[in-house]
Amino acid sequence: MPNLYVRGNELLSGDLRFRCAIGKSGFSADKNEGDGCTPLGAFPLRECWYRVDRLAAPQTGLSLRAITPRDGWCHDPGNPRYNHHIVMPLGDFNPCLQVPTRELRSRMSQAQKTLWRHLNTPRFSLYGFHRQYCMNGRYIIIVCIEKKLIIEADGETHDDSKESRDRDAYLESEGFRILRFSNQEIADDMHAVLQRIQEALAMQTHTFSVSGEGKNAEAFFEQNDNSPGHERLWRNDNLYDLVVPLGYNDAPAAPGKGSAIFLHVAGKNYEPTEGCVALALPDLTALLRECDADTVVEISGK
Repeated sequence: MPNLYVRGNELLSGDLRFRCAIGKSGFSADKNEGDGCTPLGAFPLRECWYRVDRLAAPQTGLSLRAITPRDGWCHDPGNPRYNHHIVMPLGDFNPCLQVPTRELRSRMSQAQKTLWRHLNTPRFSLYGFHRQYCMNGRYIIIVCIEKKLIIEADGETHDDSKESRDRDAYLESEGFRILRFSNQEIADDMHAVLQRIQEALAMQTHTFSVSGEGKNAEAFFEQNDNSPGHERLWRNDNLYDLVVPLGYNDAPAAPGKGSAIFLHVAGKNYEPTEGCVALALPDLTALLRECDADTVVEISGK
């Protein structure tokens, strides 16, 4: 698709033209953390996050992720996860998430990559699967948080060590069901593999309970609200019902140069943002239909 262009309070793409809100301090070619400015430059669209409890999965060529009550974004320049996704609260985010997401994904086996390629399709996008999701600081998994279902490509044989049993016991104590497939099953009969996954999803209870403690989402984010170090993506308002992180200051992140630059949903009166670009939900939804991993947004301010 053609690139996106932000000119003043409009976002343009081909024949499409949308009103948008920008940072409360206007545009800046030298953005700093907390200055309220929208950065000037050209930035790729990284992925699309959405509230699966409020919206159907948007149609888009971007990778989809469901927002959960534990999802947050770090804007502490002194933290290794600065300007990246974290698991909240910040004090207990998982150590393995300090490994860059791209590096974690590069470690996936061929069977895992094949499995993910089929899960990252319109057939399964409603469920918001996460790949290389880190749990308990140790366990890297492919998971559907909403349905509490873990999908594993289990190598040639299942590891029955004590460590593996402890791992399974922990995941199951958190309410997750584990569905395993051997490399051979994935290579020989993906249709049967996907059918079993579809059946397992249909059986799992729709839930957004947090951890094994039985806290509901409202109670969780009331107790773990924003702090000077992070913000939550699971909000009471609708601003983050649909969120597209932009590739600004994230490869790598330079401390203090700004974080959490998103395309997101605009307020009712297009109130200025903290530095993001915000559009009405119908406009953002329509725009995303035309976007994919090659789309770039060019912010010129004029």
